[in-house]
Amino acid sequence: TVISKFRTQLNSLMKTLSDTKTHYIRCIKPNGMKQPRVMENLEILRQLRSGGVIAAIKIASAAYPNKMEHHAVVKRFRNLGIKPDASQDIRTQVTTLLKQALKDFVSPIKGGTSRAPFTAGKTRTYFRTGALEYLENARNANIGFFTIIITRNW
Repeated sequence: TVISKFRTQLNSLMKTLSDTKTHYIRCIKPNGMKQPRVMENLEILRQLRSGGVIAAIKIASAAYPNKMEHHAVVKRFRNLGIKPDASQDIRTQVTTLLKQALKDFVSPIKGGTSRAPFTAGKTRTYFRTGALEYLENARNANIGFFTIIITRNW
């Protein structure tokens, strides 16, 4: 019957949907006139707000506003702490290095925070507010120190 055929097709569709990995794509219409190379900024902003994109960006930025690839973190900040053990995986190297380098870090947020100043993901390291700036300042101080040593011994 028609109903059994519909039910079979619906079950097939539901199985296909459950087997797939869902990705959401937000389409932004640049203008209401449907003309090429015409941008209506207020209309785009309204669409982003109503789609929740701006709120999601604000939330993500509040928690971890900065991120870097693990390899970049090790390369850039290797002079700040214990020399990373190359036999360990990169995530462990980053964690060890940053725990040492950020041991005296105090959050610039009013009242401070007891949470870790960074989180190591699969491929990137995410820094809380002020942590990356603290590391950069410490790195610059170390580079200045090394410059003096090299100049003195030259």
